[in-house]
Amino acid sequence: MSKSTFYTSIGYKVLMALSGLFLMFFLLQHLVINSLSVISPDAFNEASHFMGTNPLVQFLLQPVLIFGVVFHFIMGFFLDLKNRKSRAISYAYNKPSANSSWVSRNMIISGLTVLAFLGIHFIDFWIPEETPVHALYDGTVVVSINDKGEKSYGGLIILKHNFNSYKFYSLYGHLSLDSIRNISVGDKIIKGDFLANIGKSKENGNWAPHLHFQIMLSLLNYNNDFPGVCYNNQVKTWKSICPDPNLIFKNESLIFKELNKDDLILSDRIKMLGRGMSLQYDIPIHIVRWESEYLVDKNGRYYLDMVNNVS
Repeated sequence: MSKSTFYTSIGYKVLMALSGLFLMFFLLQHLVINSLSVISPDAFNEASHFMGTNPLVQFLLQPVLIFGVVFHFIMGFFLDLKNRKSRAISYAYNKPSANSSWVSRNMIISGLTVLAFLGIHFIDFWIPEETPVHALYDGTVVVSINDKGEKSYGGLIILKHNFNSYKFYSLYGHLSLDSIRNISVGDKIIKGDFLANIGKSKENGNWAPHLHFQIMLSLLNYNNDFPGVCYNNQVKTWKSICPDPNLIFKNESLIFKELNKDDLILSDRIKMLGRGMSLQYDIPIHIVRWESEYLVDKNGRYYLDMVNNVS
């Protein structure tokens, strides 16, 4: 195909088809990743974190995607306009169904569907940087600090709340540093007051932009920090100190329903393992991801893979 061909209607259609093929690849890739939310929530979280923090995705693939979407729609409108101008007088008799499929005649519907998917996708799964965060209750600032370090909070605010003789604390983590500069220890906060904005990955511990919200019945002996995660064998203890925030929100979509997959995993492995292999445990190990030469279970415990060499 010569260079001049790209300046013809055929050339424009080829370019539009290539950009459409690129968008199909994008949809397929996102379908696979989003399917992980049903198959393995832990794997979905890992994939989401990778997509939200990897510089290659953020600064190369994402701009390319935006360009591809814009280019495809511009070419579509341009070709439609060119087709309309090609004949000053329309055909006296036109029956498109005689030589074309319904899909080819209604690509505007599939195009708008893809556009709607993109809009819903960004709304549902991405929390924009600088999203404002407001106080849940009246309170007093007891911590306002930049919790520096990899996988730390970054901008961190902790409020103390008093209800008669009862007190508890609320933690807001991964905030932008600029927005917490005017928040000082001792400040009085009113319910609904603006606290800060969601921080960028480079200032919030290298996490995808999000809010870490936590309720604590006590700060224990912590002055400028508070644990946001714990070891599996400590879960019951920390749950007694940090109640489920959904006791306040009462949002059904936030109710955690843990499925007991032990029996299913055990029965599947009994069926699939060869006679030369045996199970060495009563409670099956639930592997959710791999990292280099290690397999990681649902509780974050690492196992050295000596068989499959997944690295």
